[in-house]
Amino acid sequence: MPRPPRWKPPDPSPRSRTWPDAVRLAAPQRPRIALPRDEDLAPLSDEARAAFHTAAGQLRETGAETSIIDVSPLLEAARLVYDGALVAERYAAVGEFIARDPEAADPTVAGIILAAAALPAHALATDQERLDHFRTAAAGLLSGFDALLLPTTTDHPTIAAVQADPVGINKRLGTYTNFVNLLDMAAVAVPGVHLRYAHTGTT
Repeated sequence: MPRPPRWKPPDPSPRSRTWPDAVRLAAPQRPRIALPRDEDLAPLSDEARAAFHTAAGQLRETGAETSIIDVSPLLEAARLVYDGALVAERYAAVGEFIARDPEAADPTVAGIILAAAALPAHALATDQERLDHFRTAAAGLLSGFDALLLPTTTDHPTIAAVQADPVGINKRLGTYTNFVNLLDMAAVAVPGVHLRYAHTGTT
């Protein structure tokens, strides 16, 4: 019988990433966790800030070592999602489709993407350069750490509030997460009450 053809991976995309040979698949016995400064937690309510500090304390109880860092460059990078010209990339991906059939998308999303058609090329080039600087800053900030602990979001608005101000509220909700994709990072949301078991893998 003829041998089945050997499977070949698809041709890599120009924007694909090479999997690092030395990547670690688990945290060390005593992981180093970076924490934000109190001023970086300003968007949180007093109750939410206290809950975050409780979660950080639970990590320390497992044996993790924590250190405070200035995460403001990461938070500033996050603002590029809504306040910068990077939205032009969304128009390049689906703008023509939405322009032909705007009702096929959420009205708020369609409005954001279609408005990007008017952005000048120099604005995108400027923000891409800013993003490169933020990426370099992030690498320096997190060097020597195994993870960065941040709140998942700032608050939990009602549906009515989101309908009244969809862009403003979504921008606020992404304060601590919008930078992740922009800076080629990965994130996972973990309920604070489960953090005490994260190191052992117990659920």
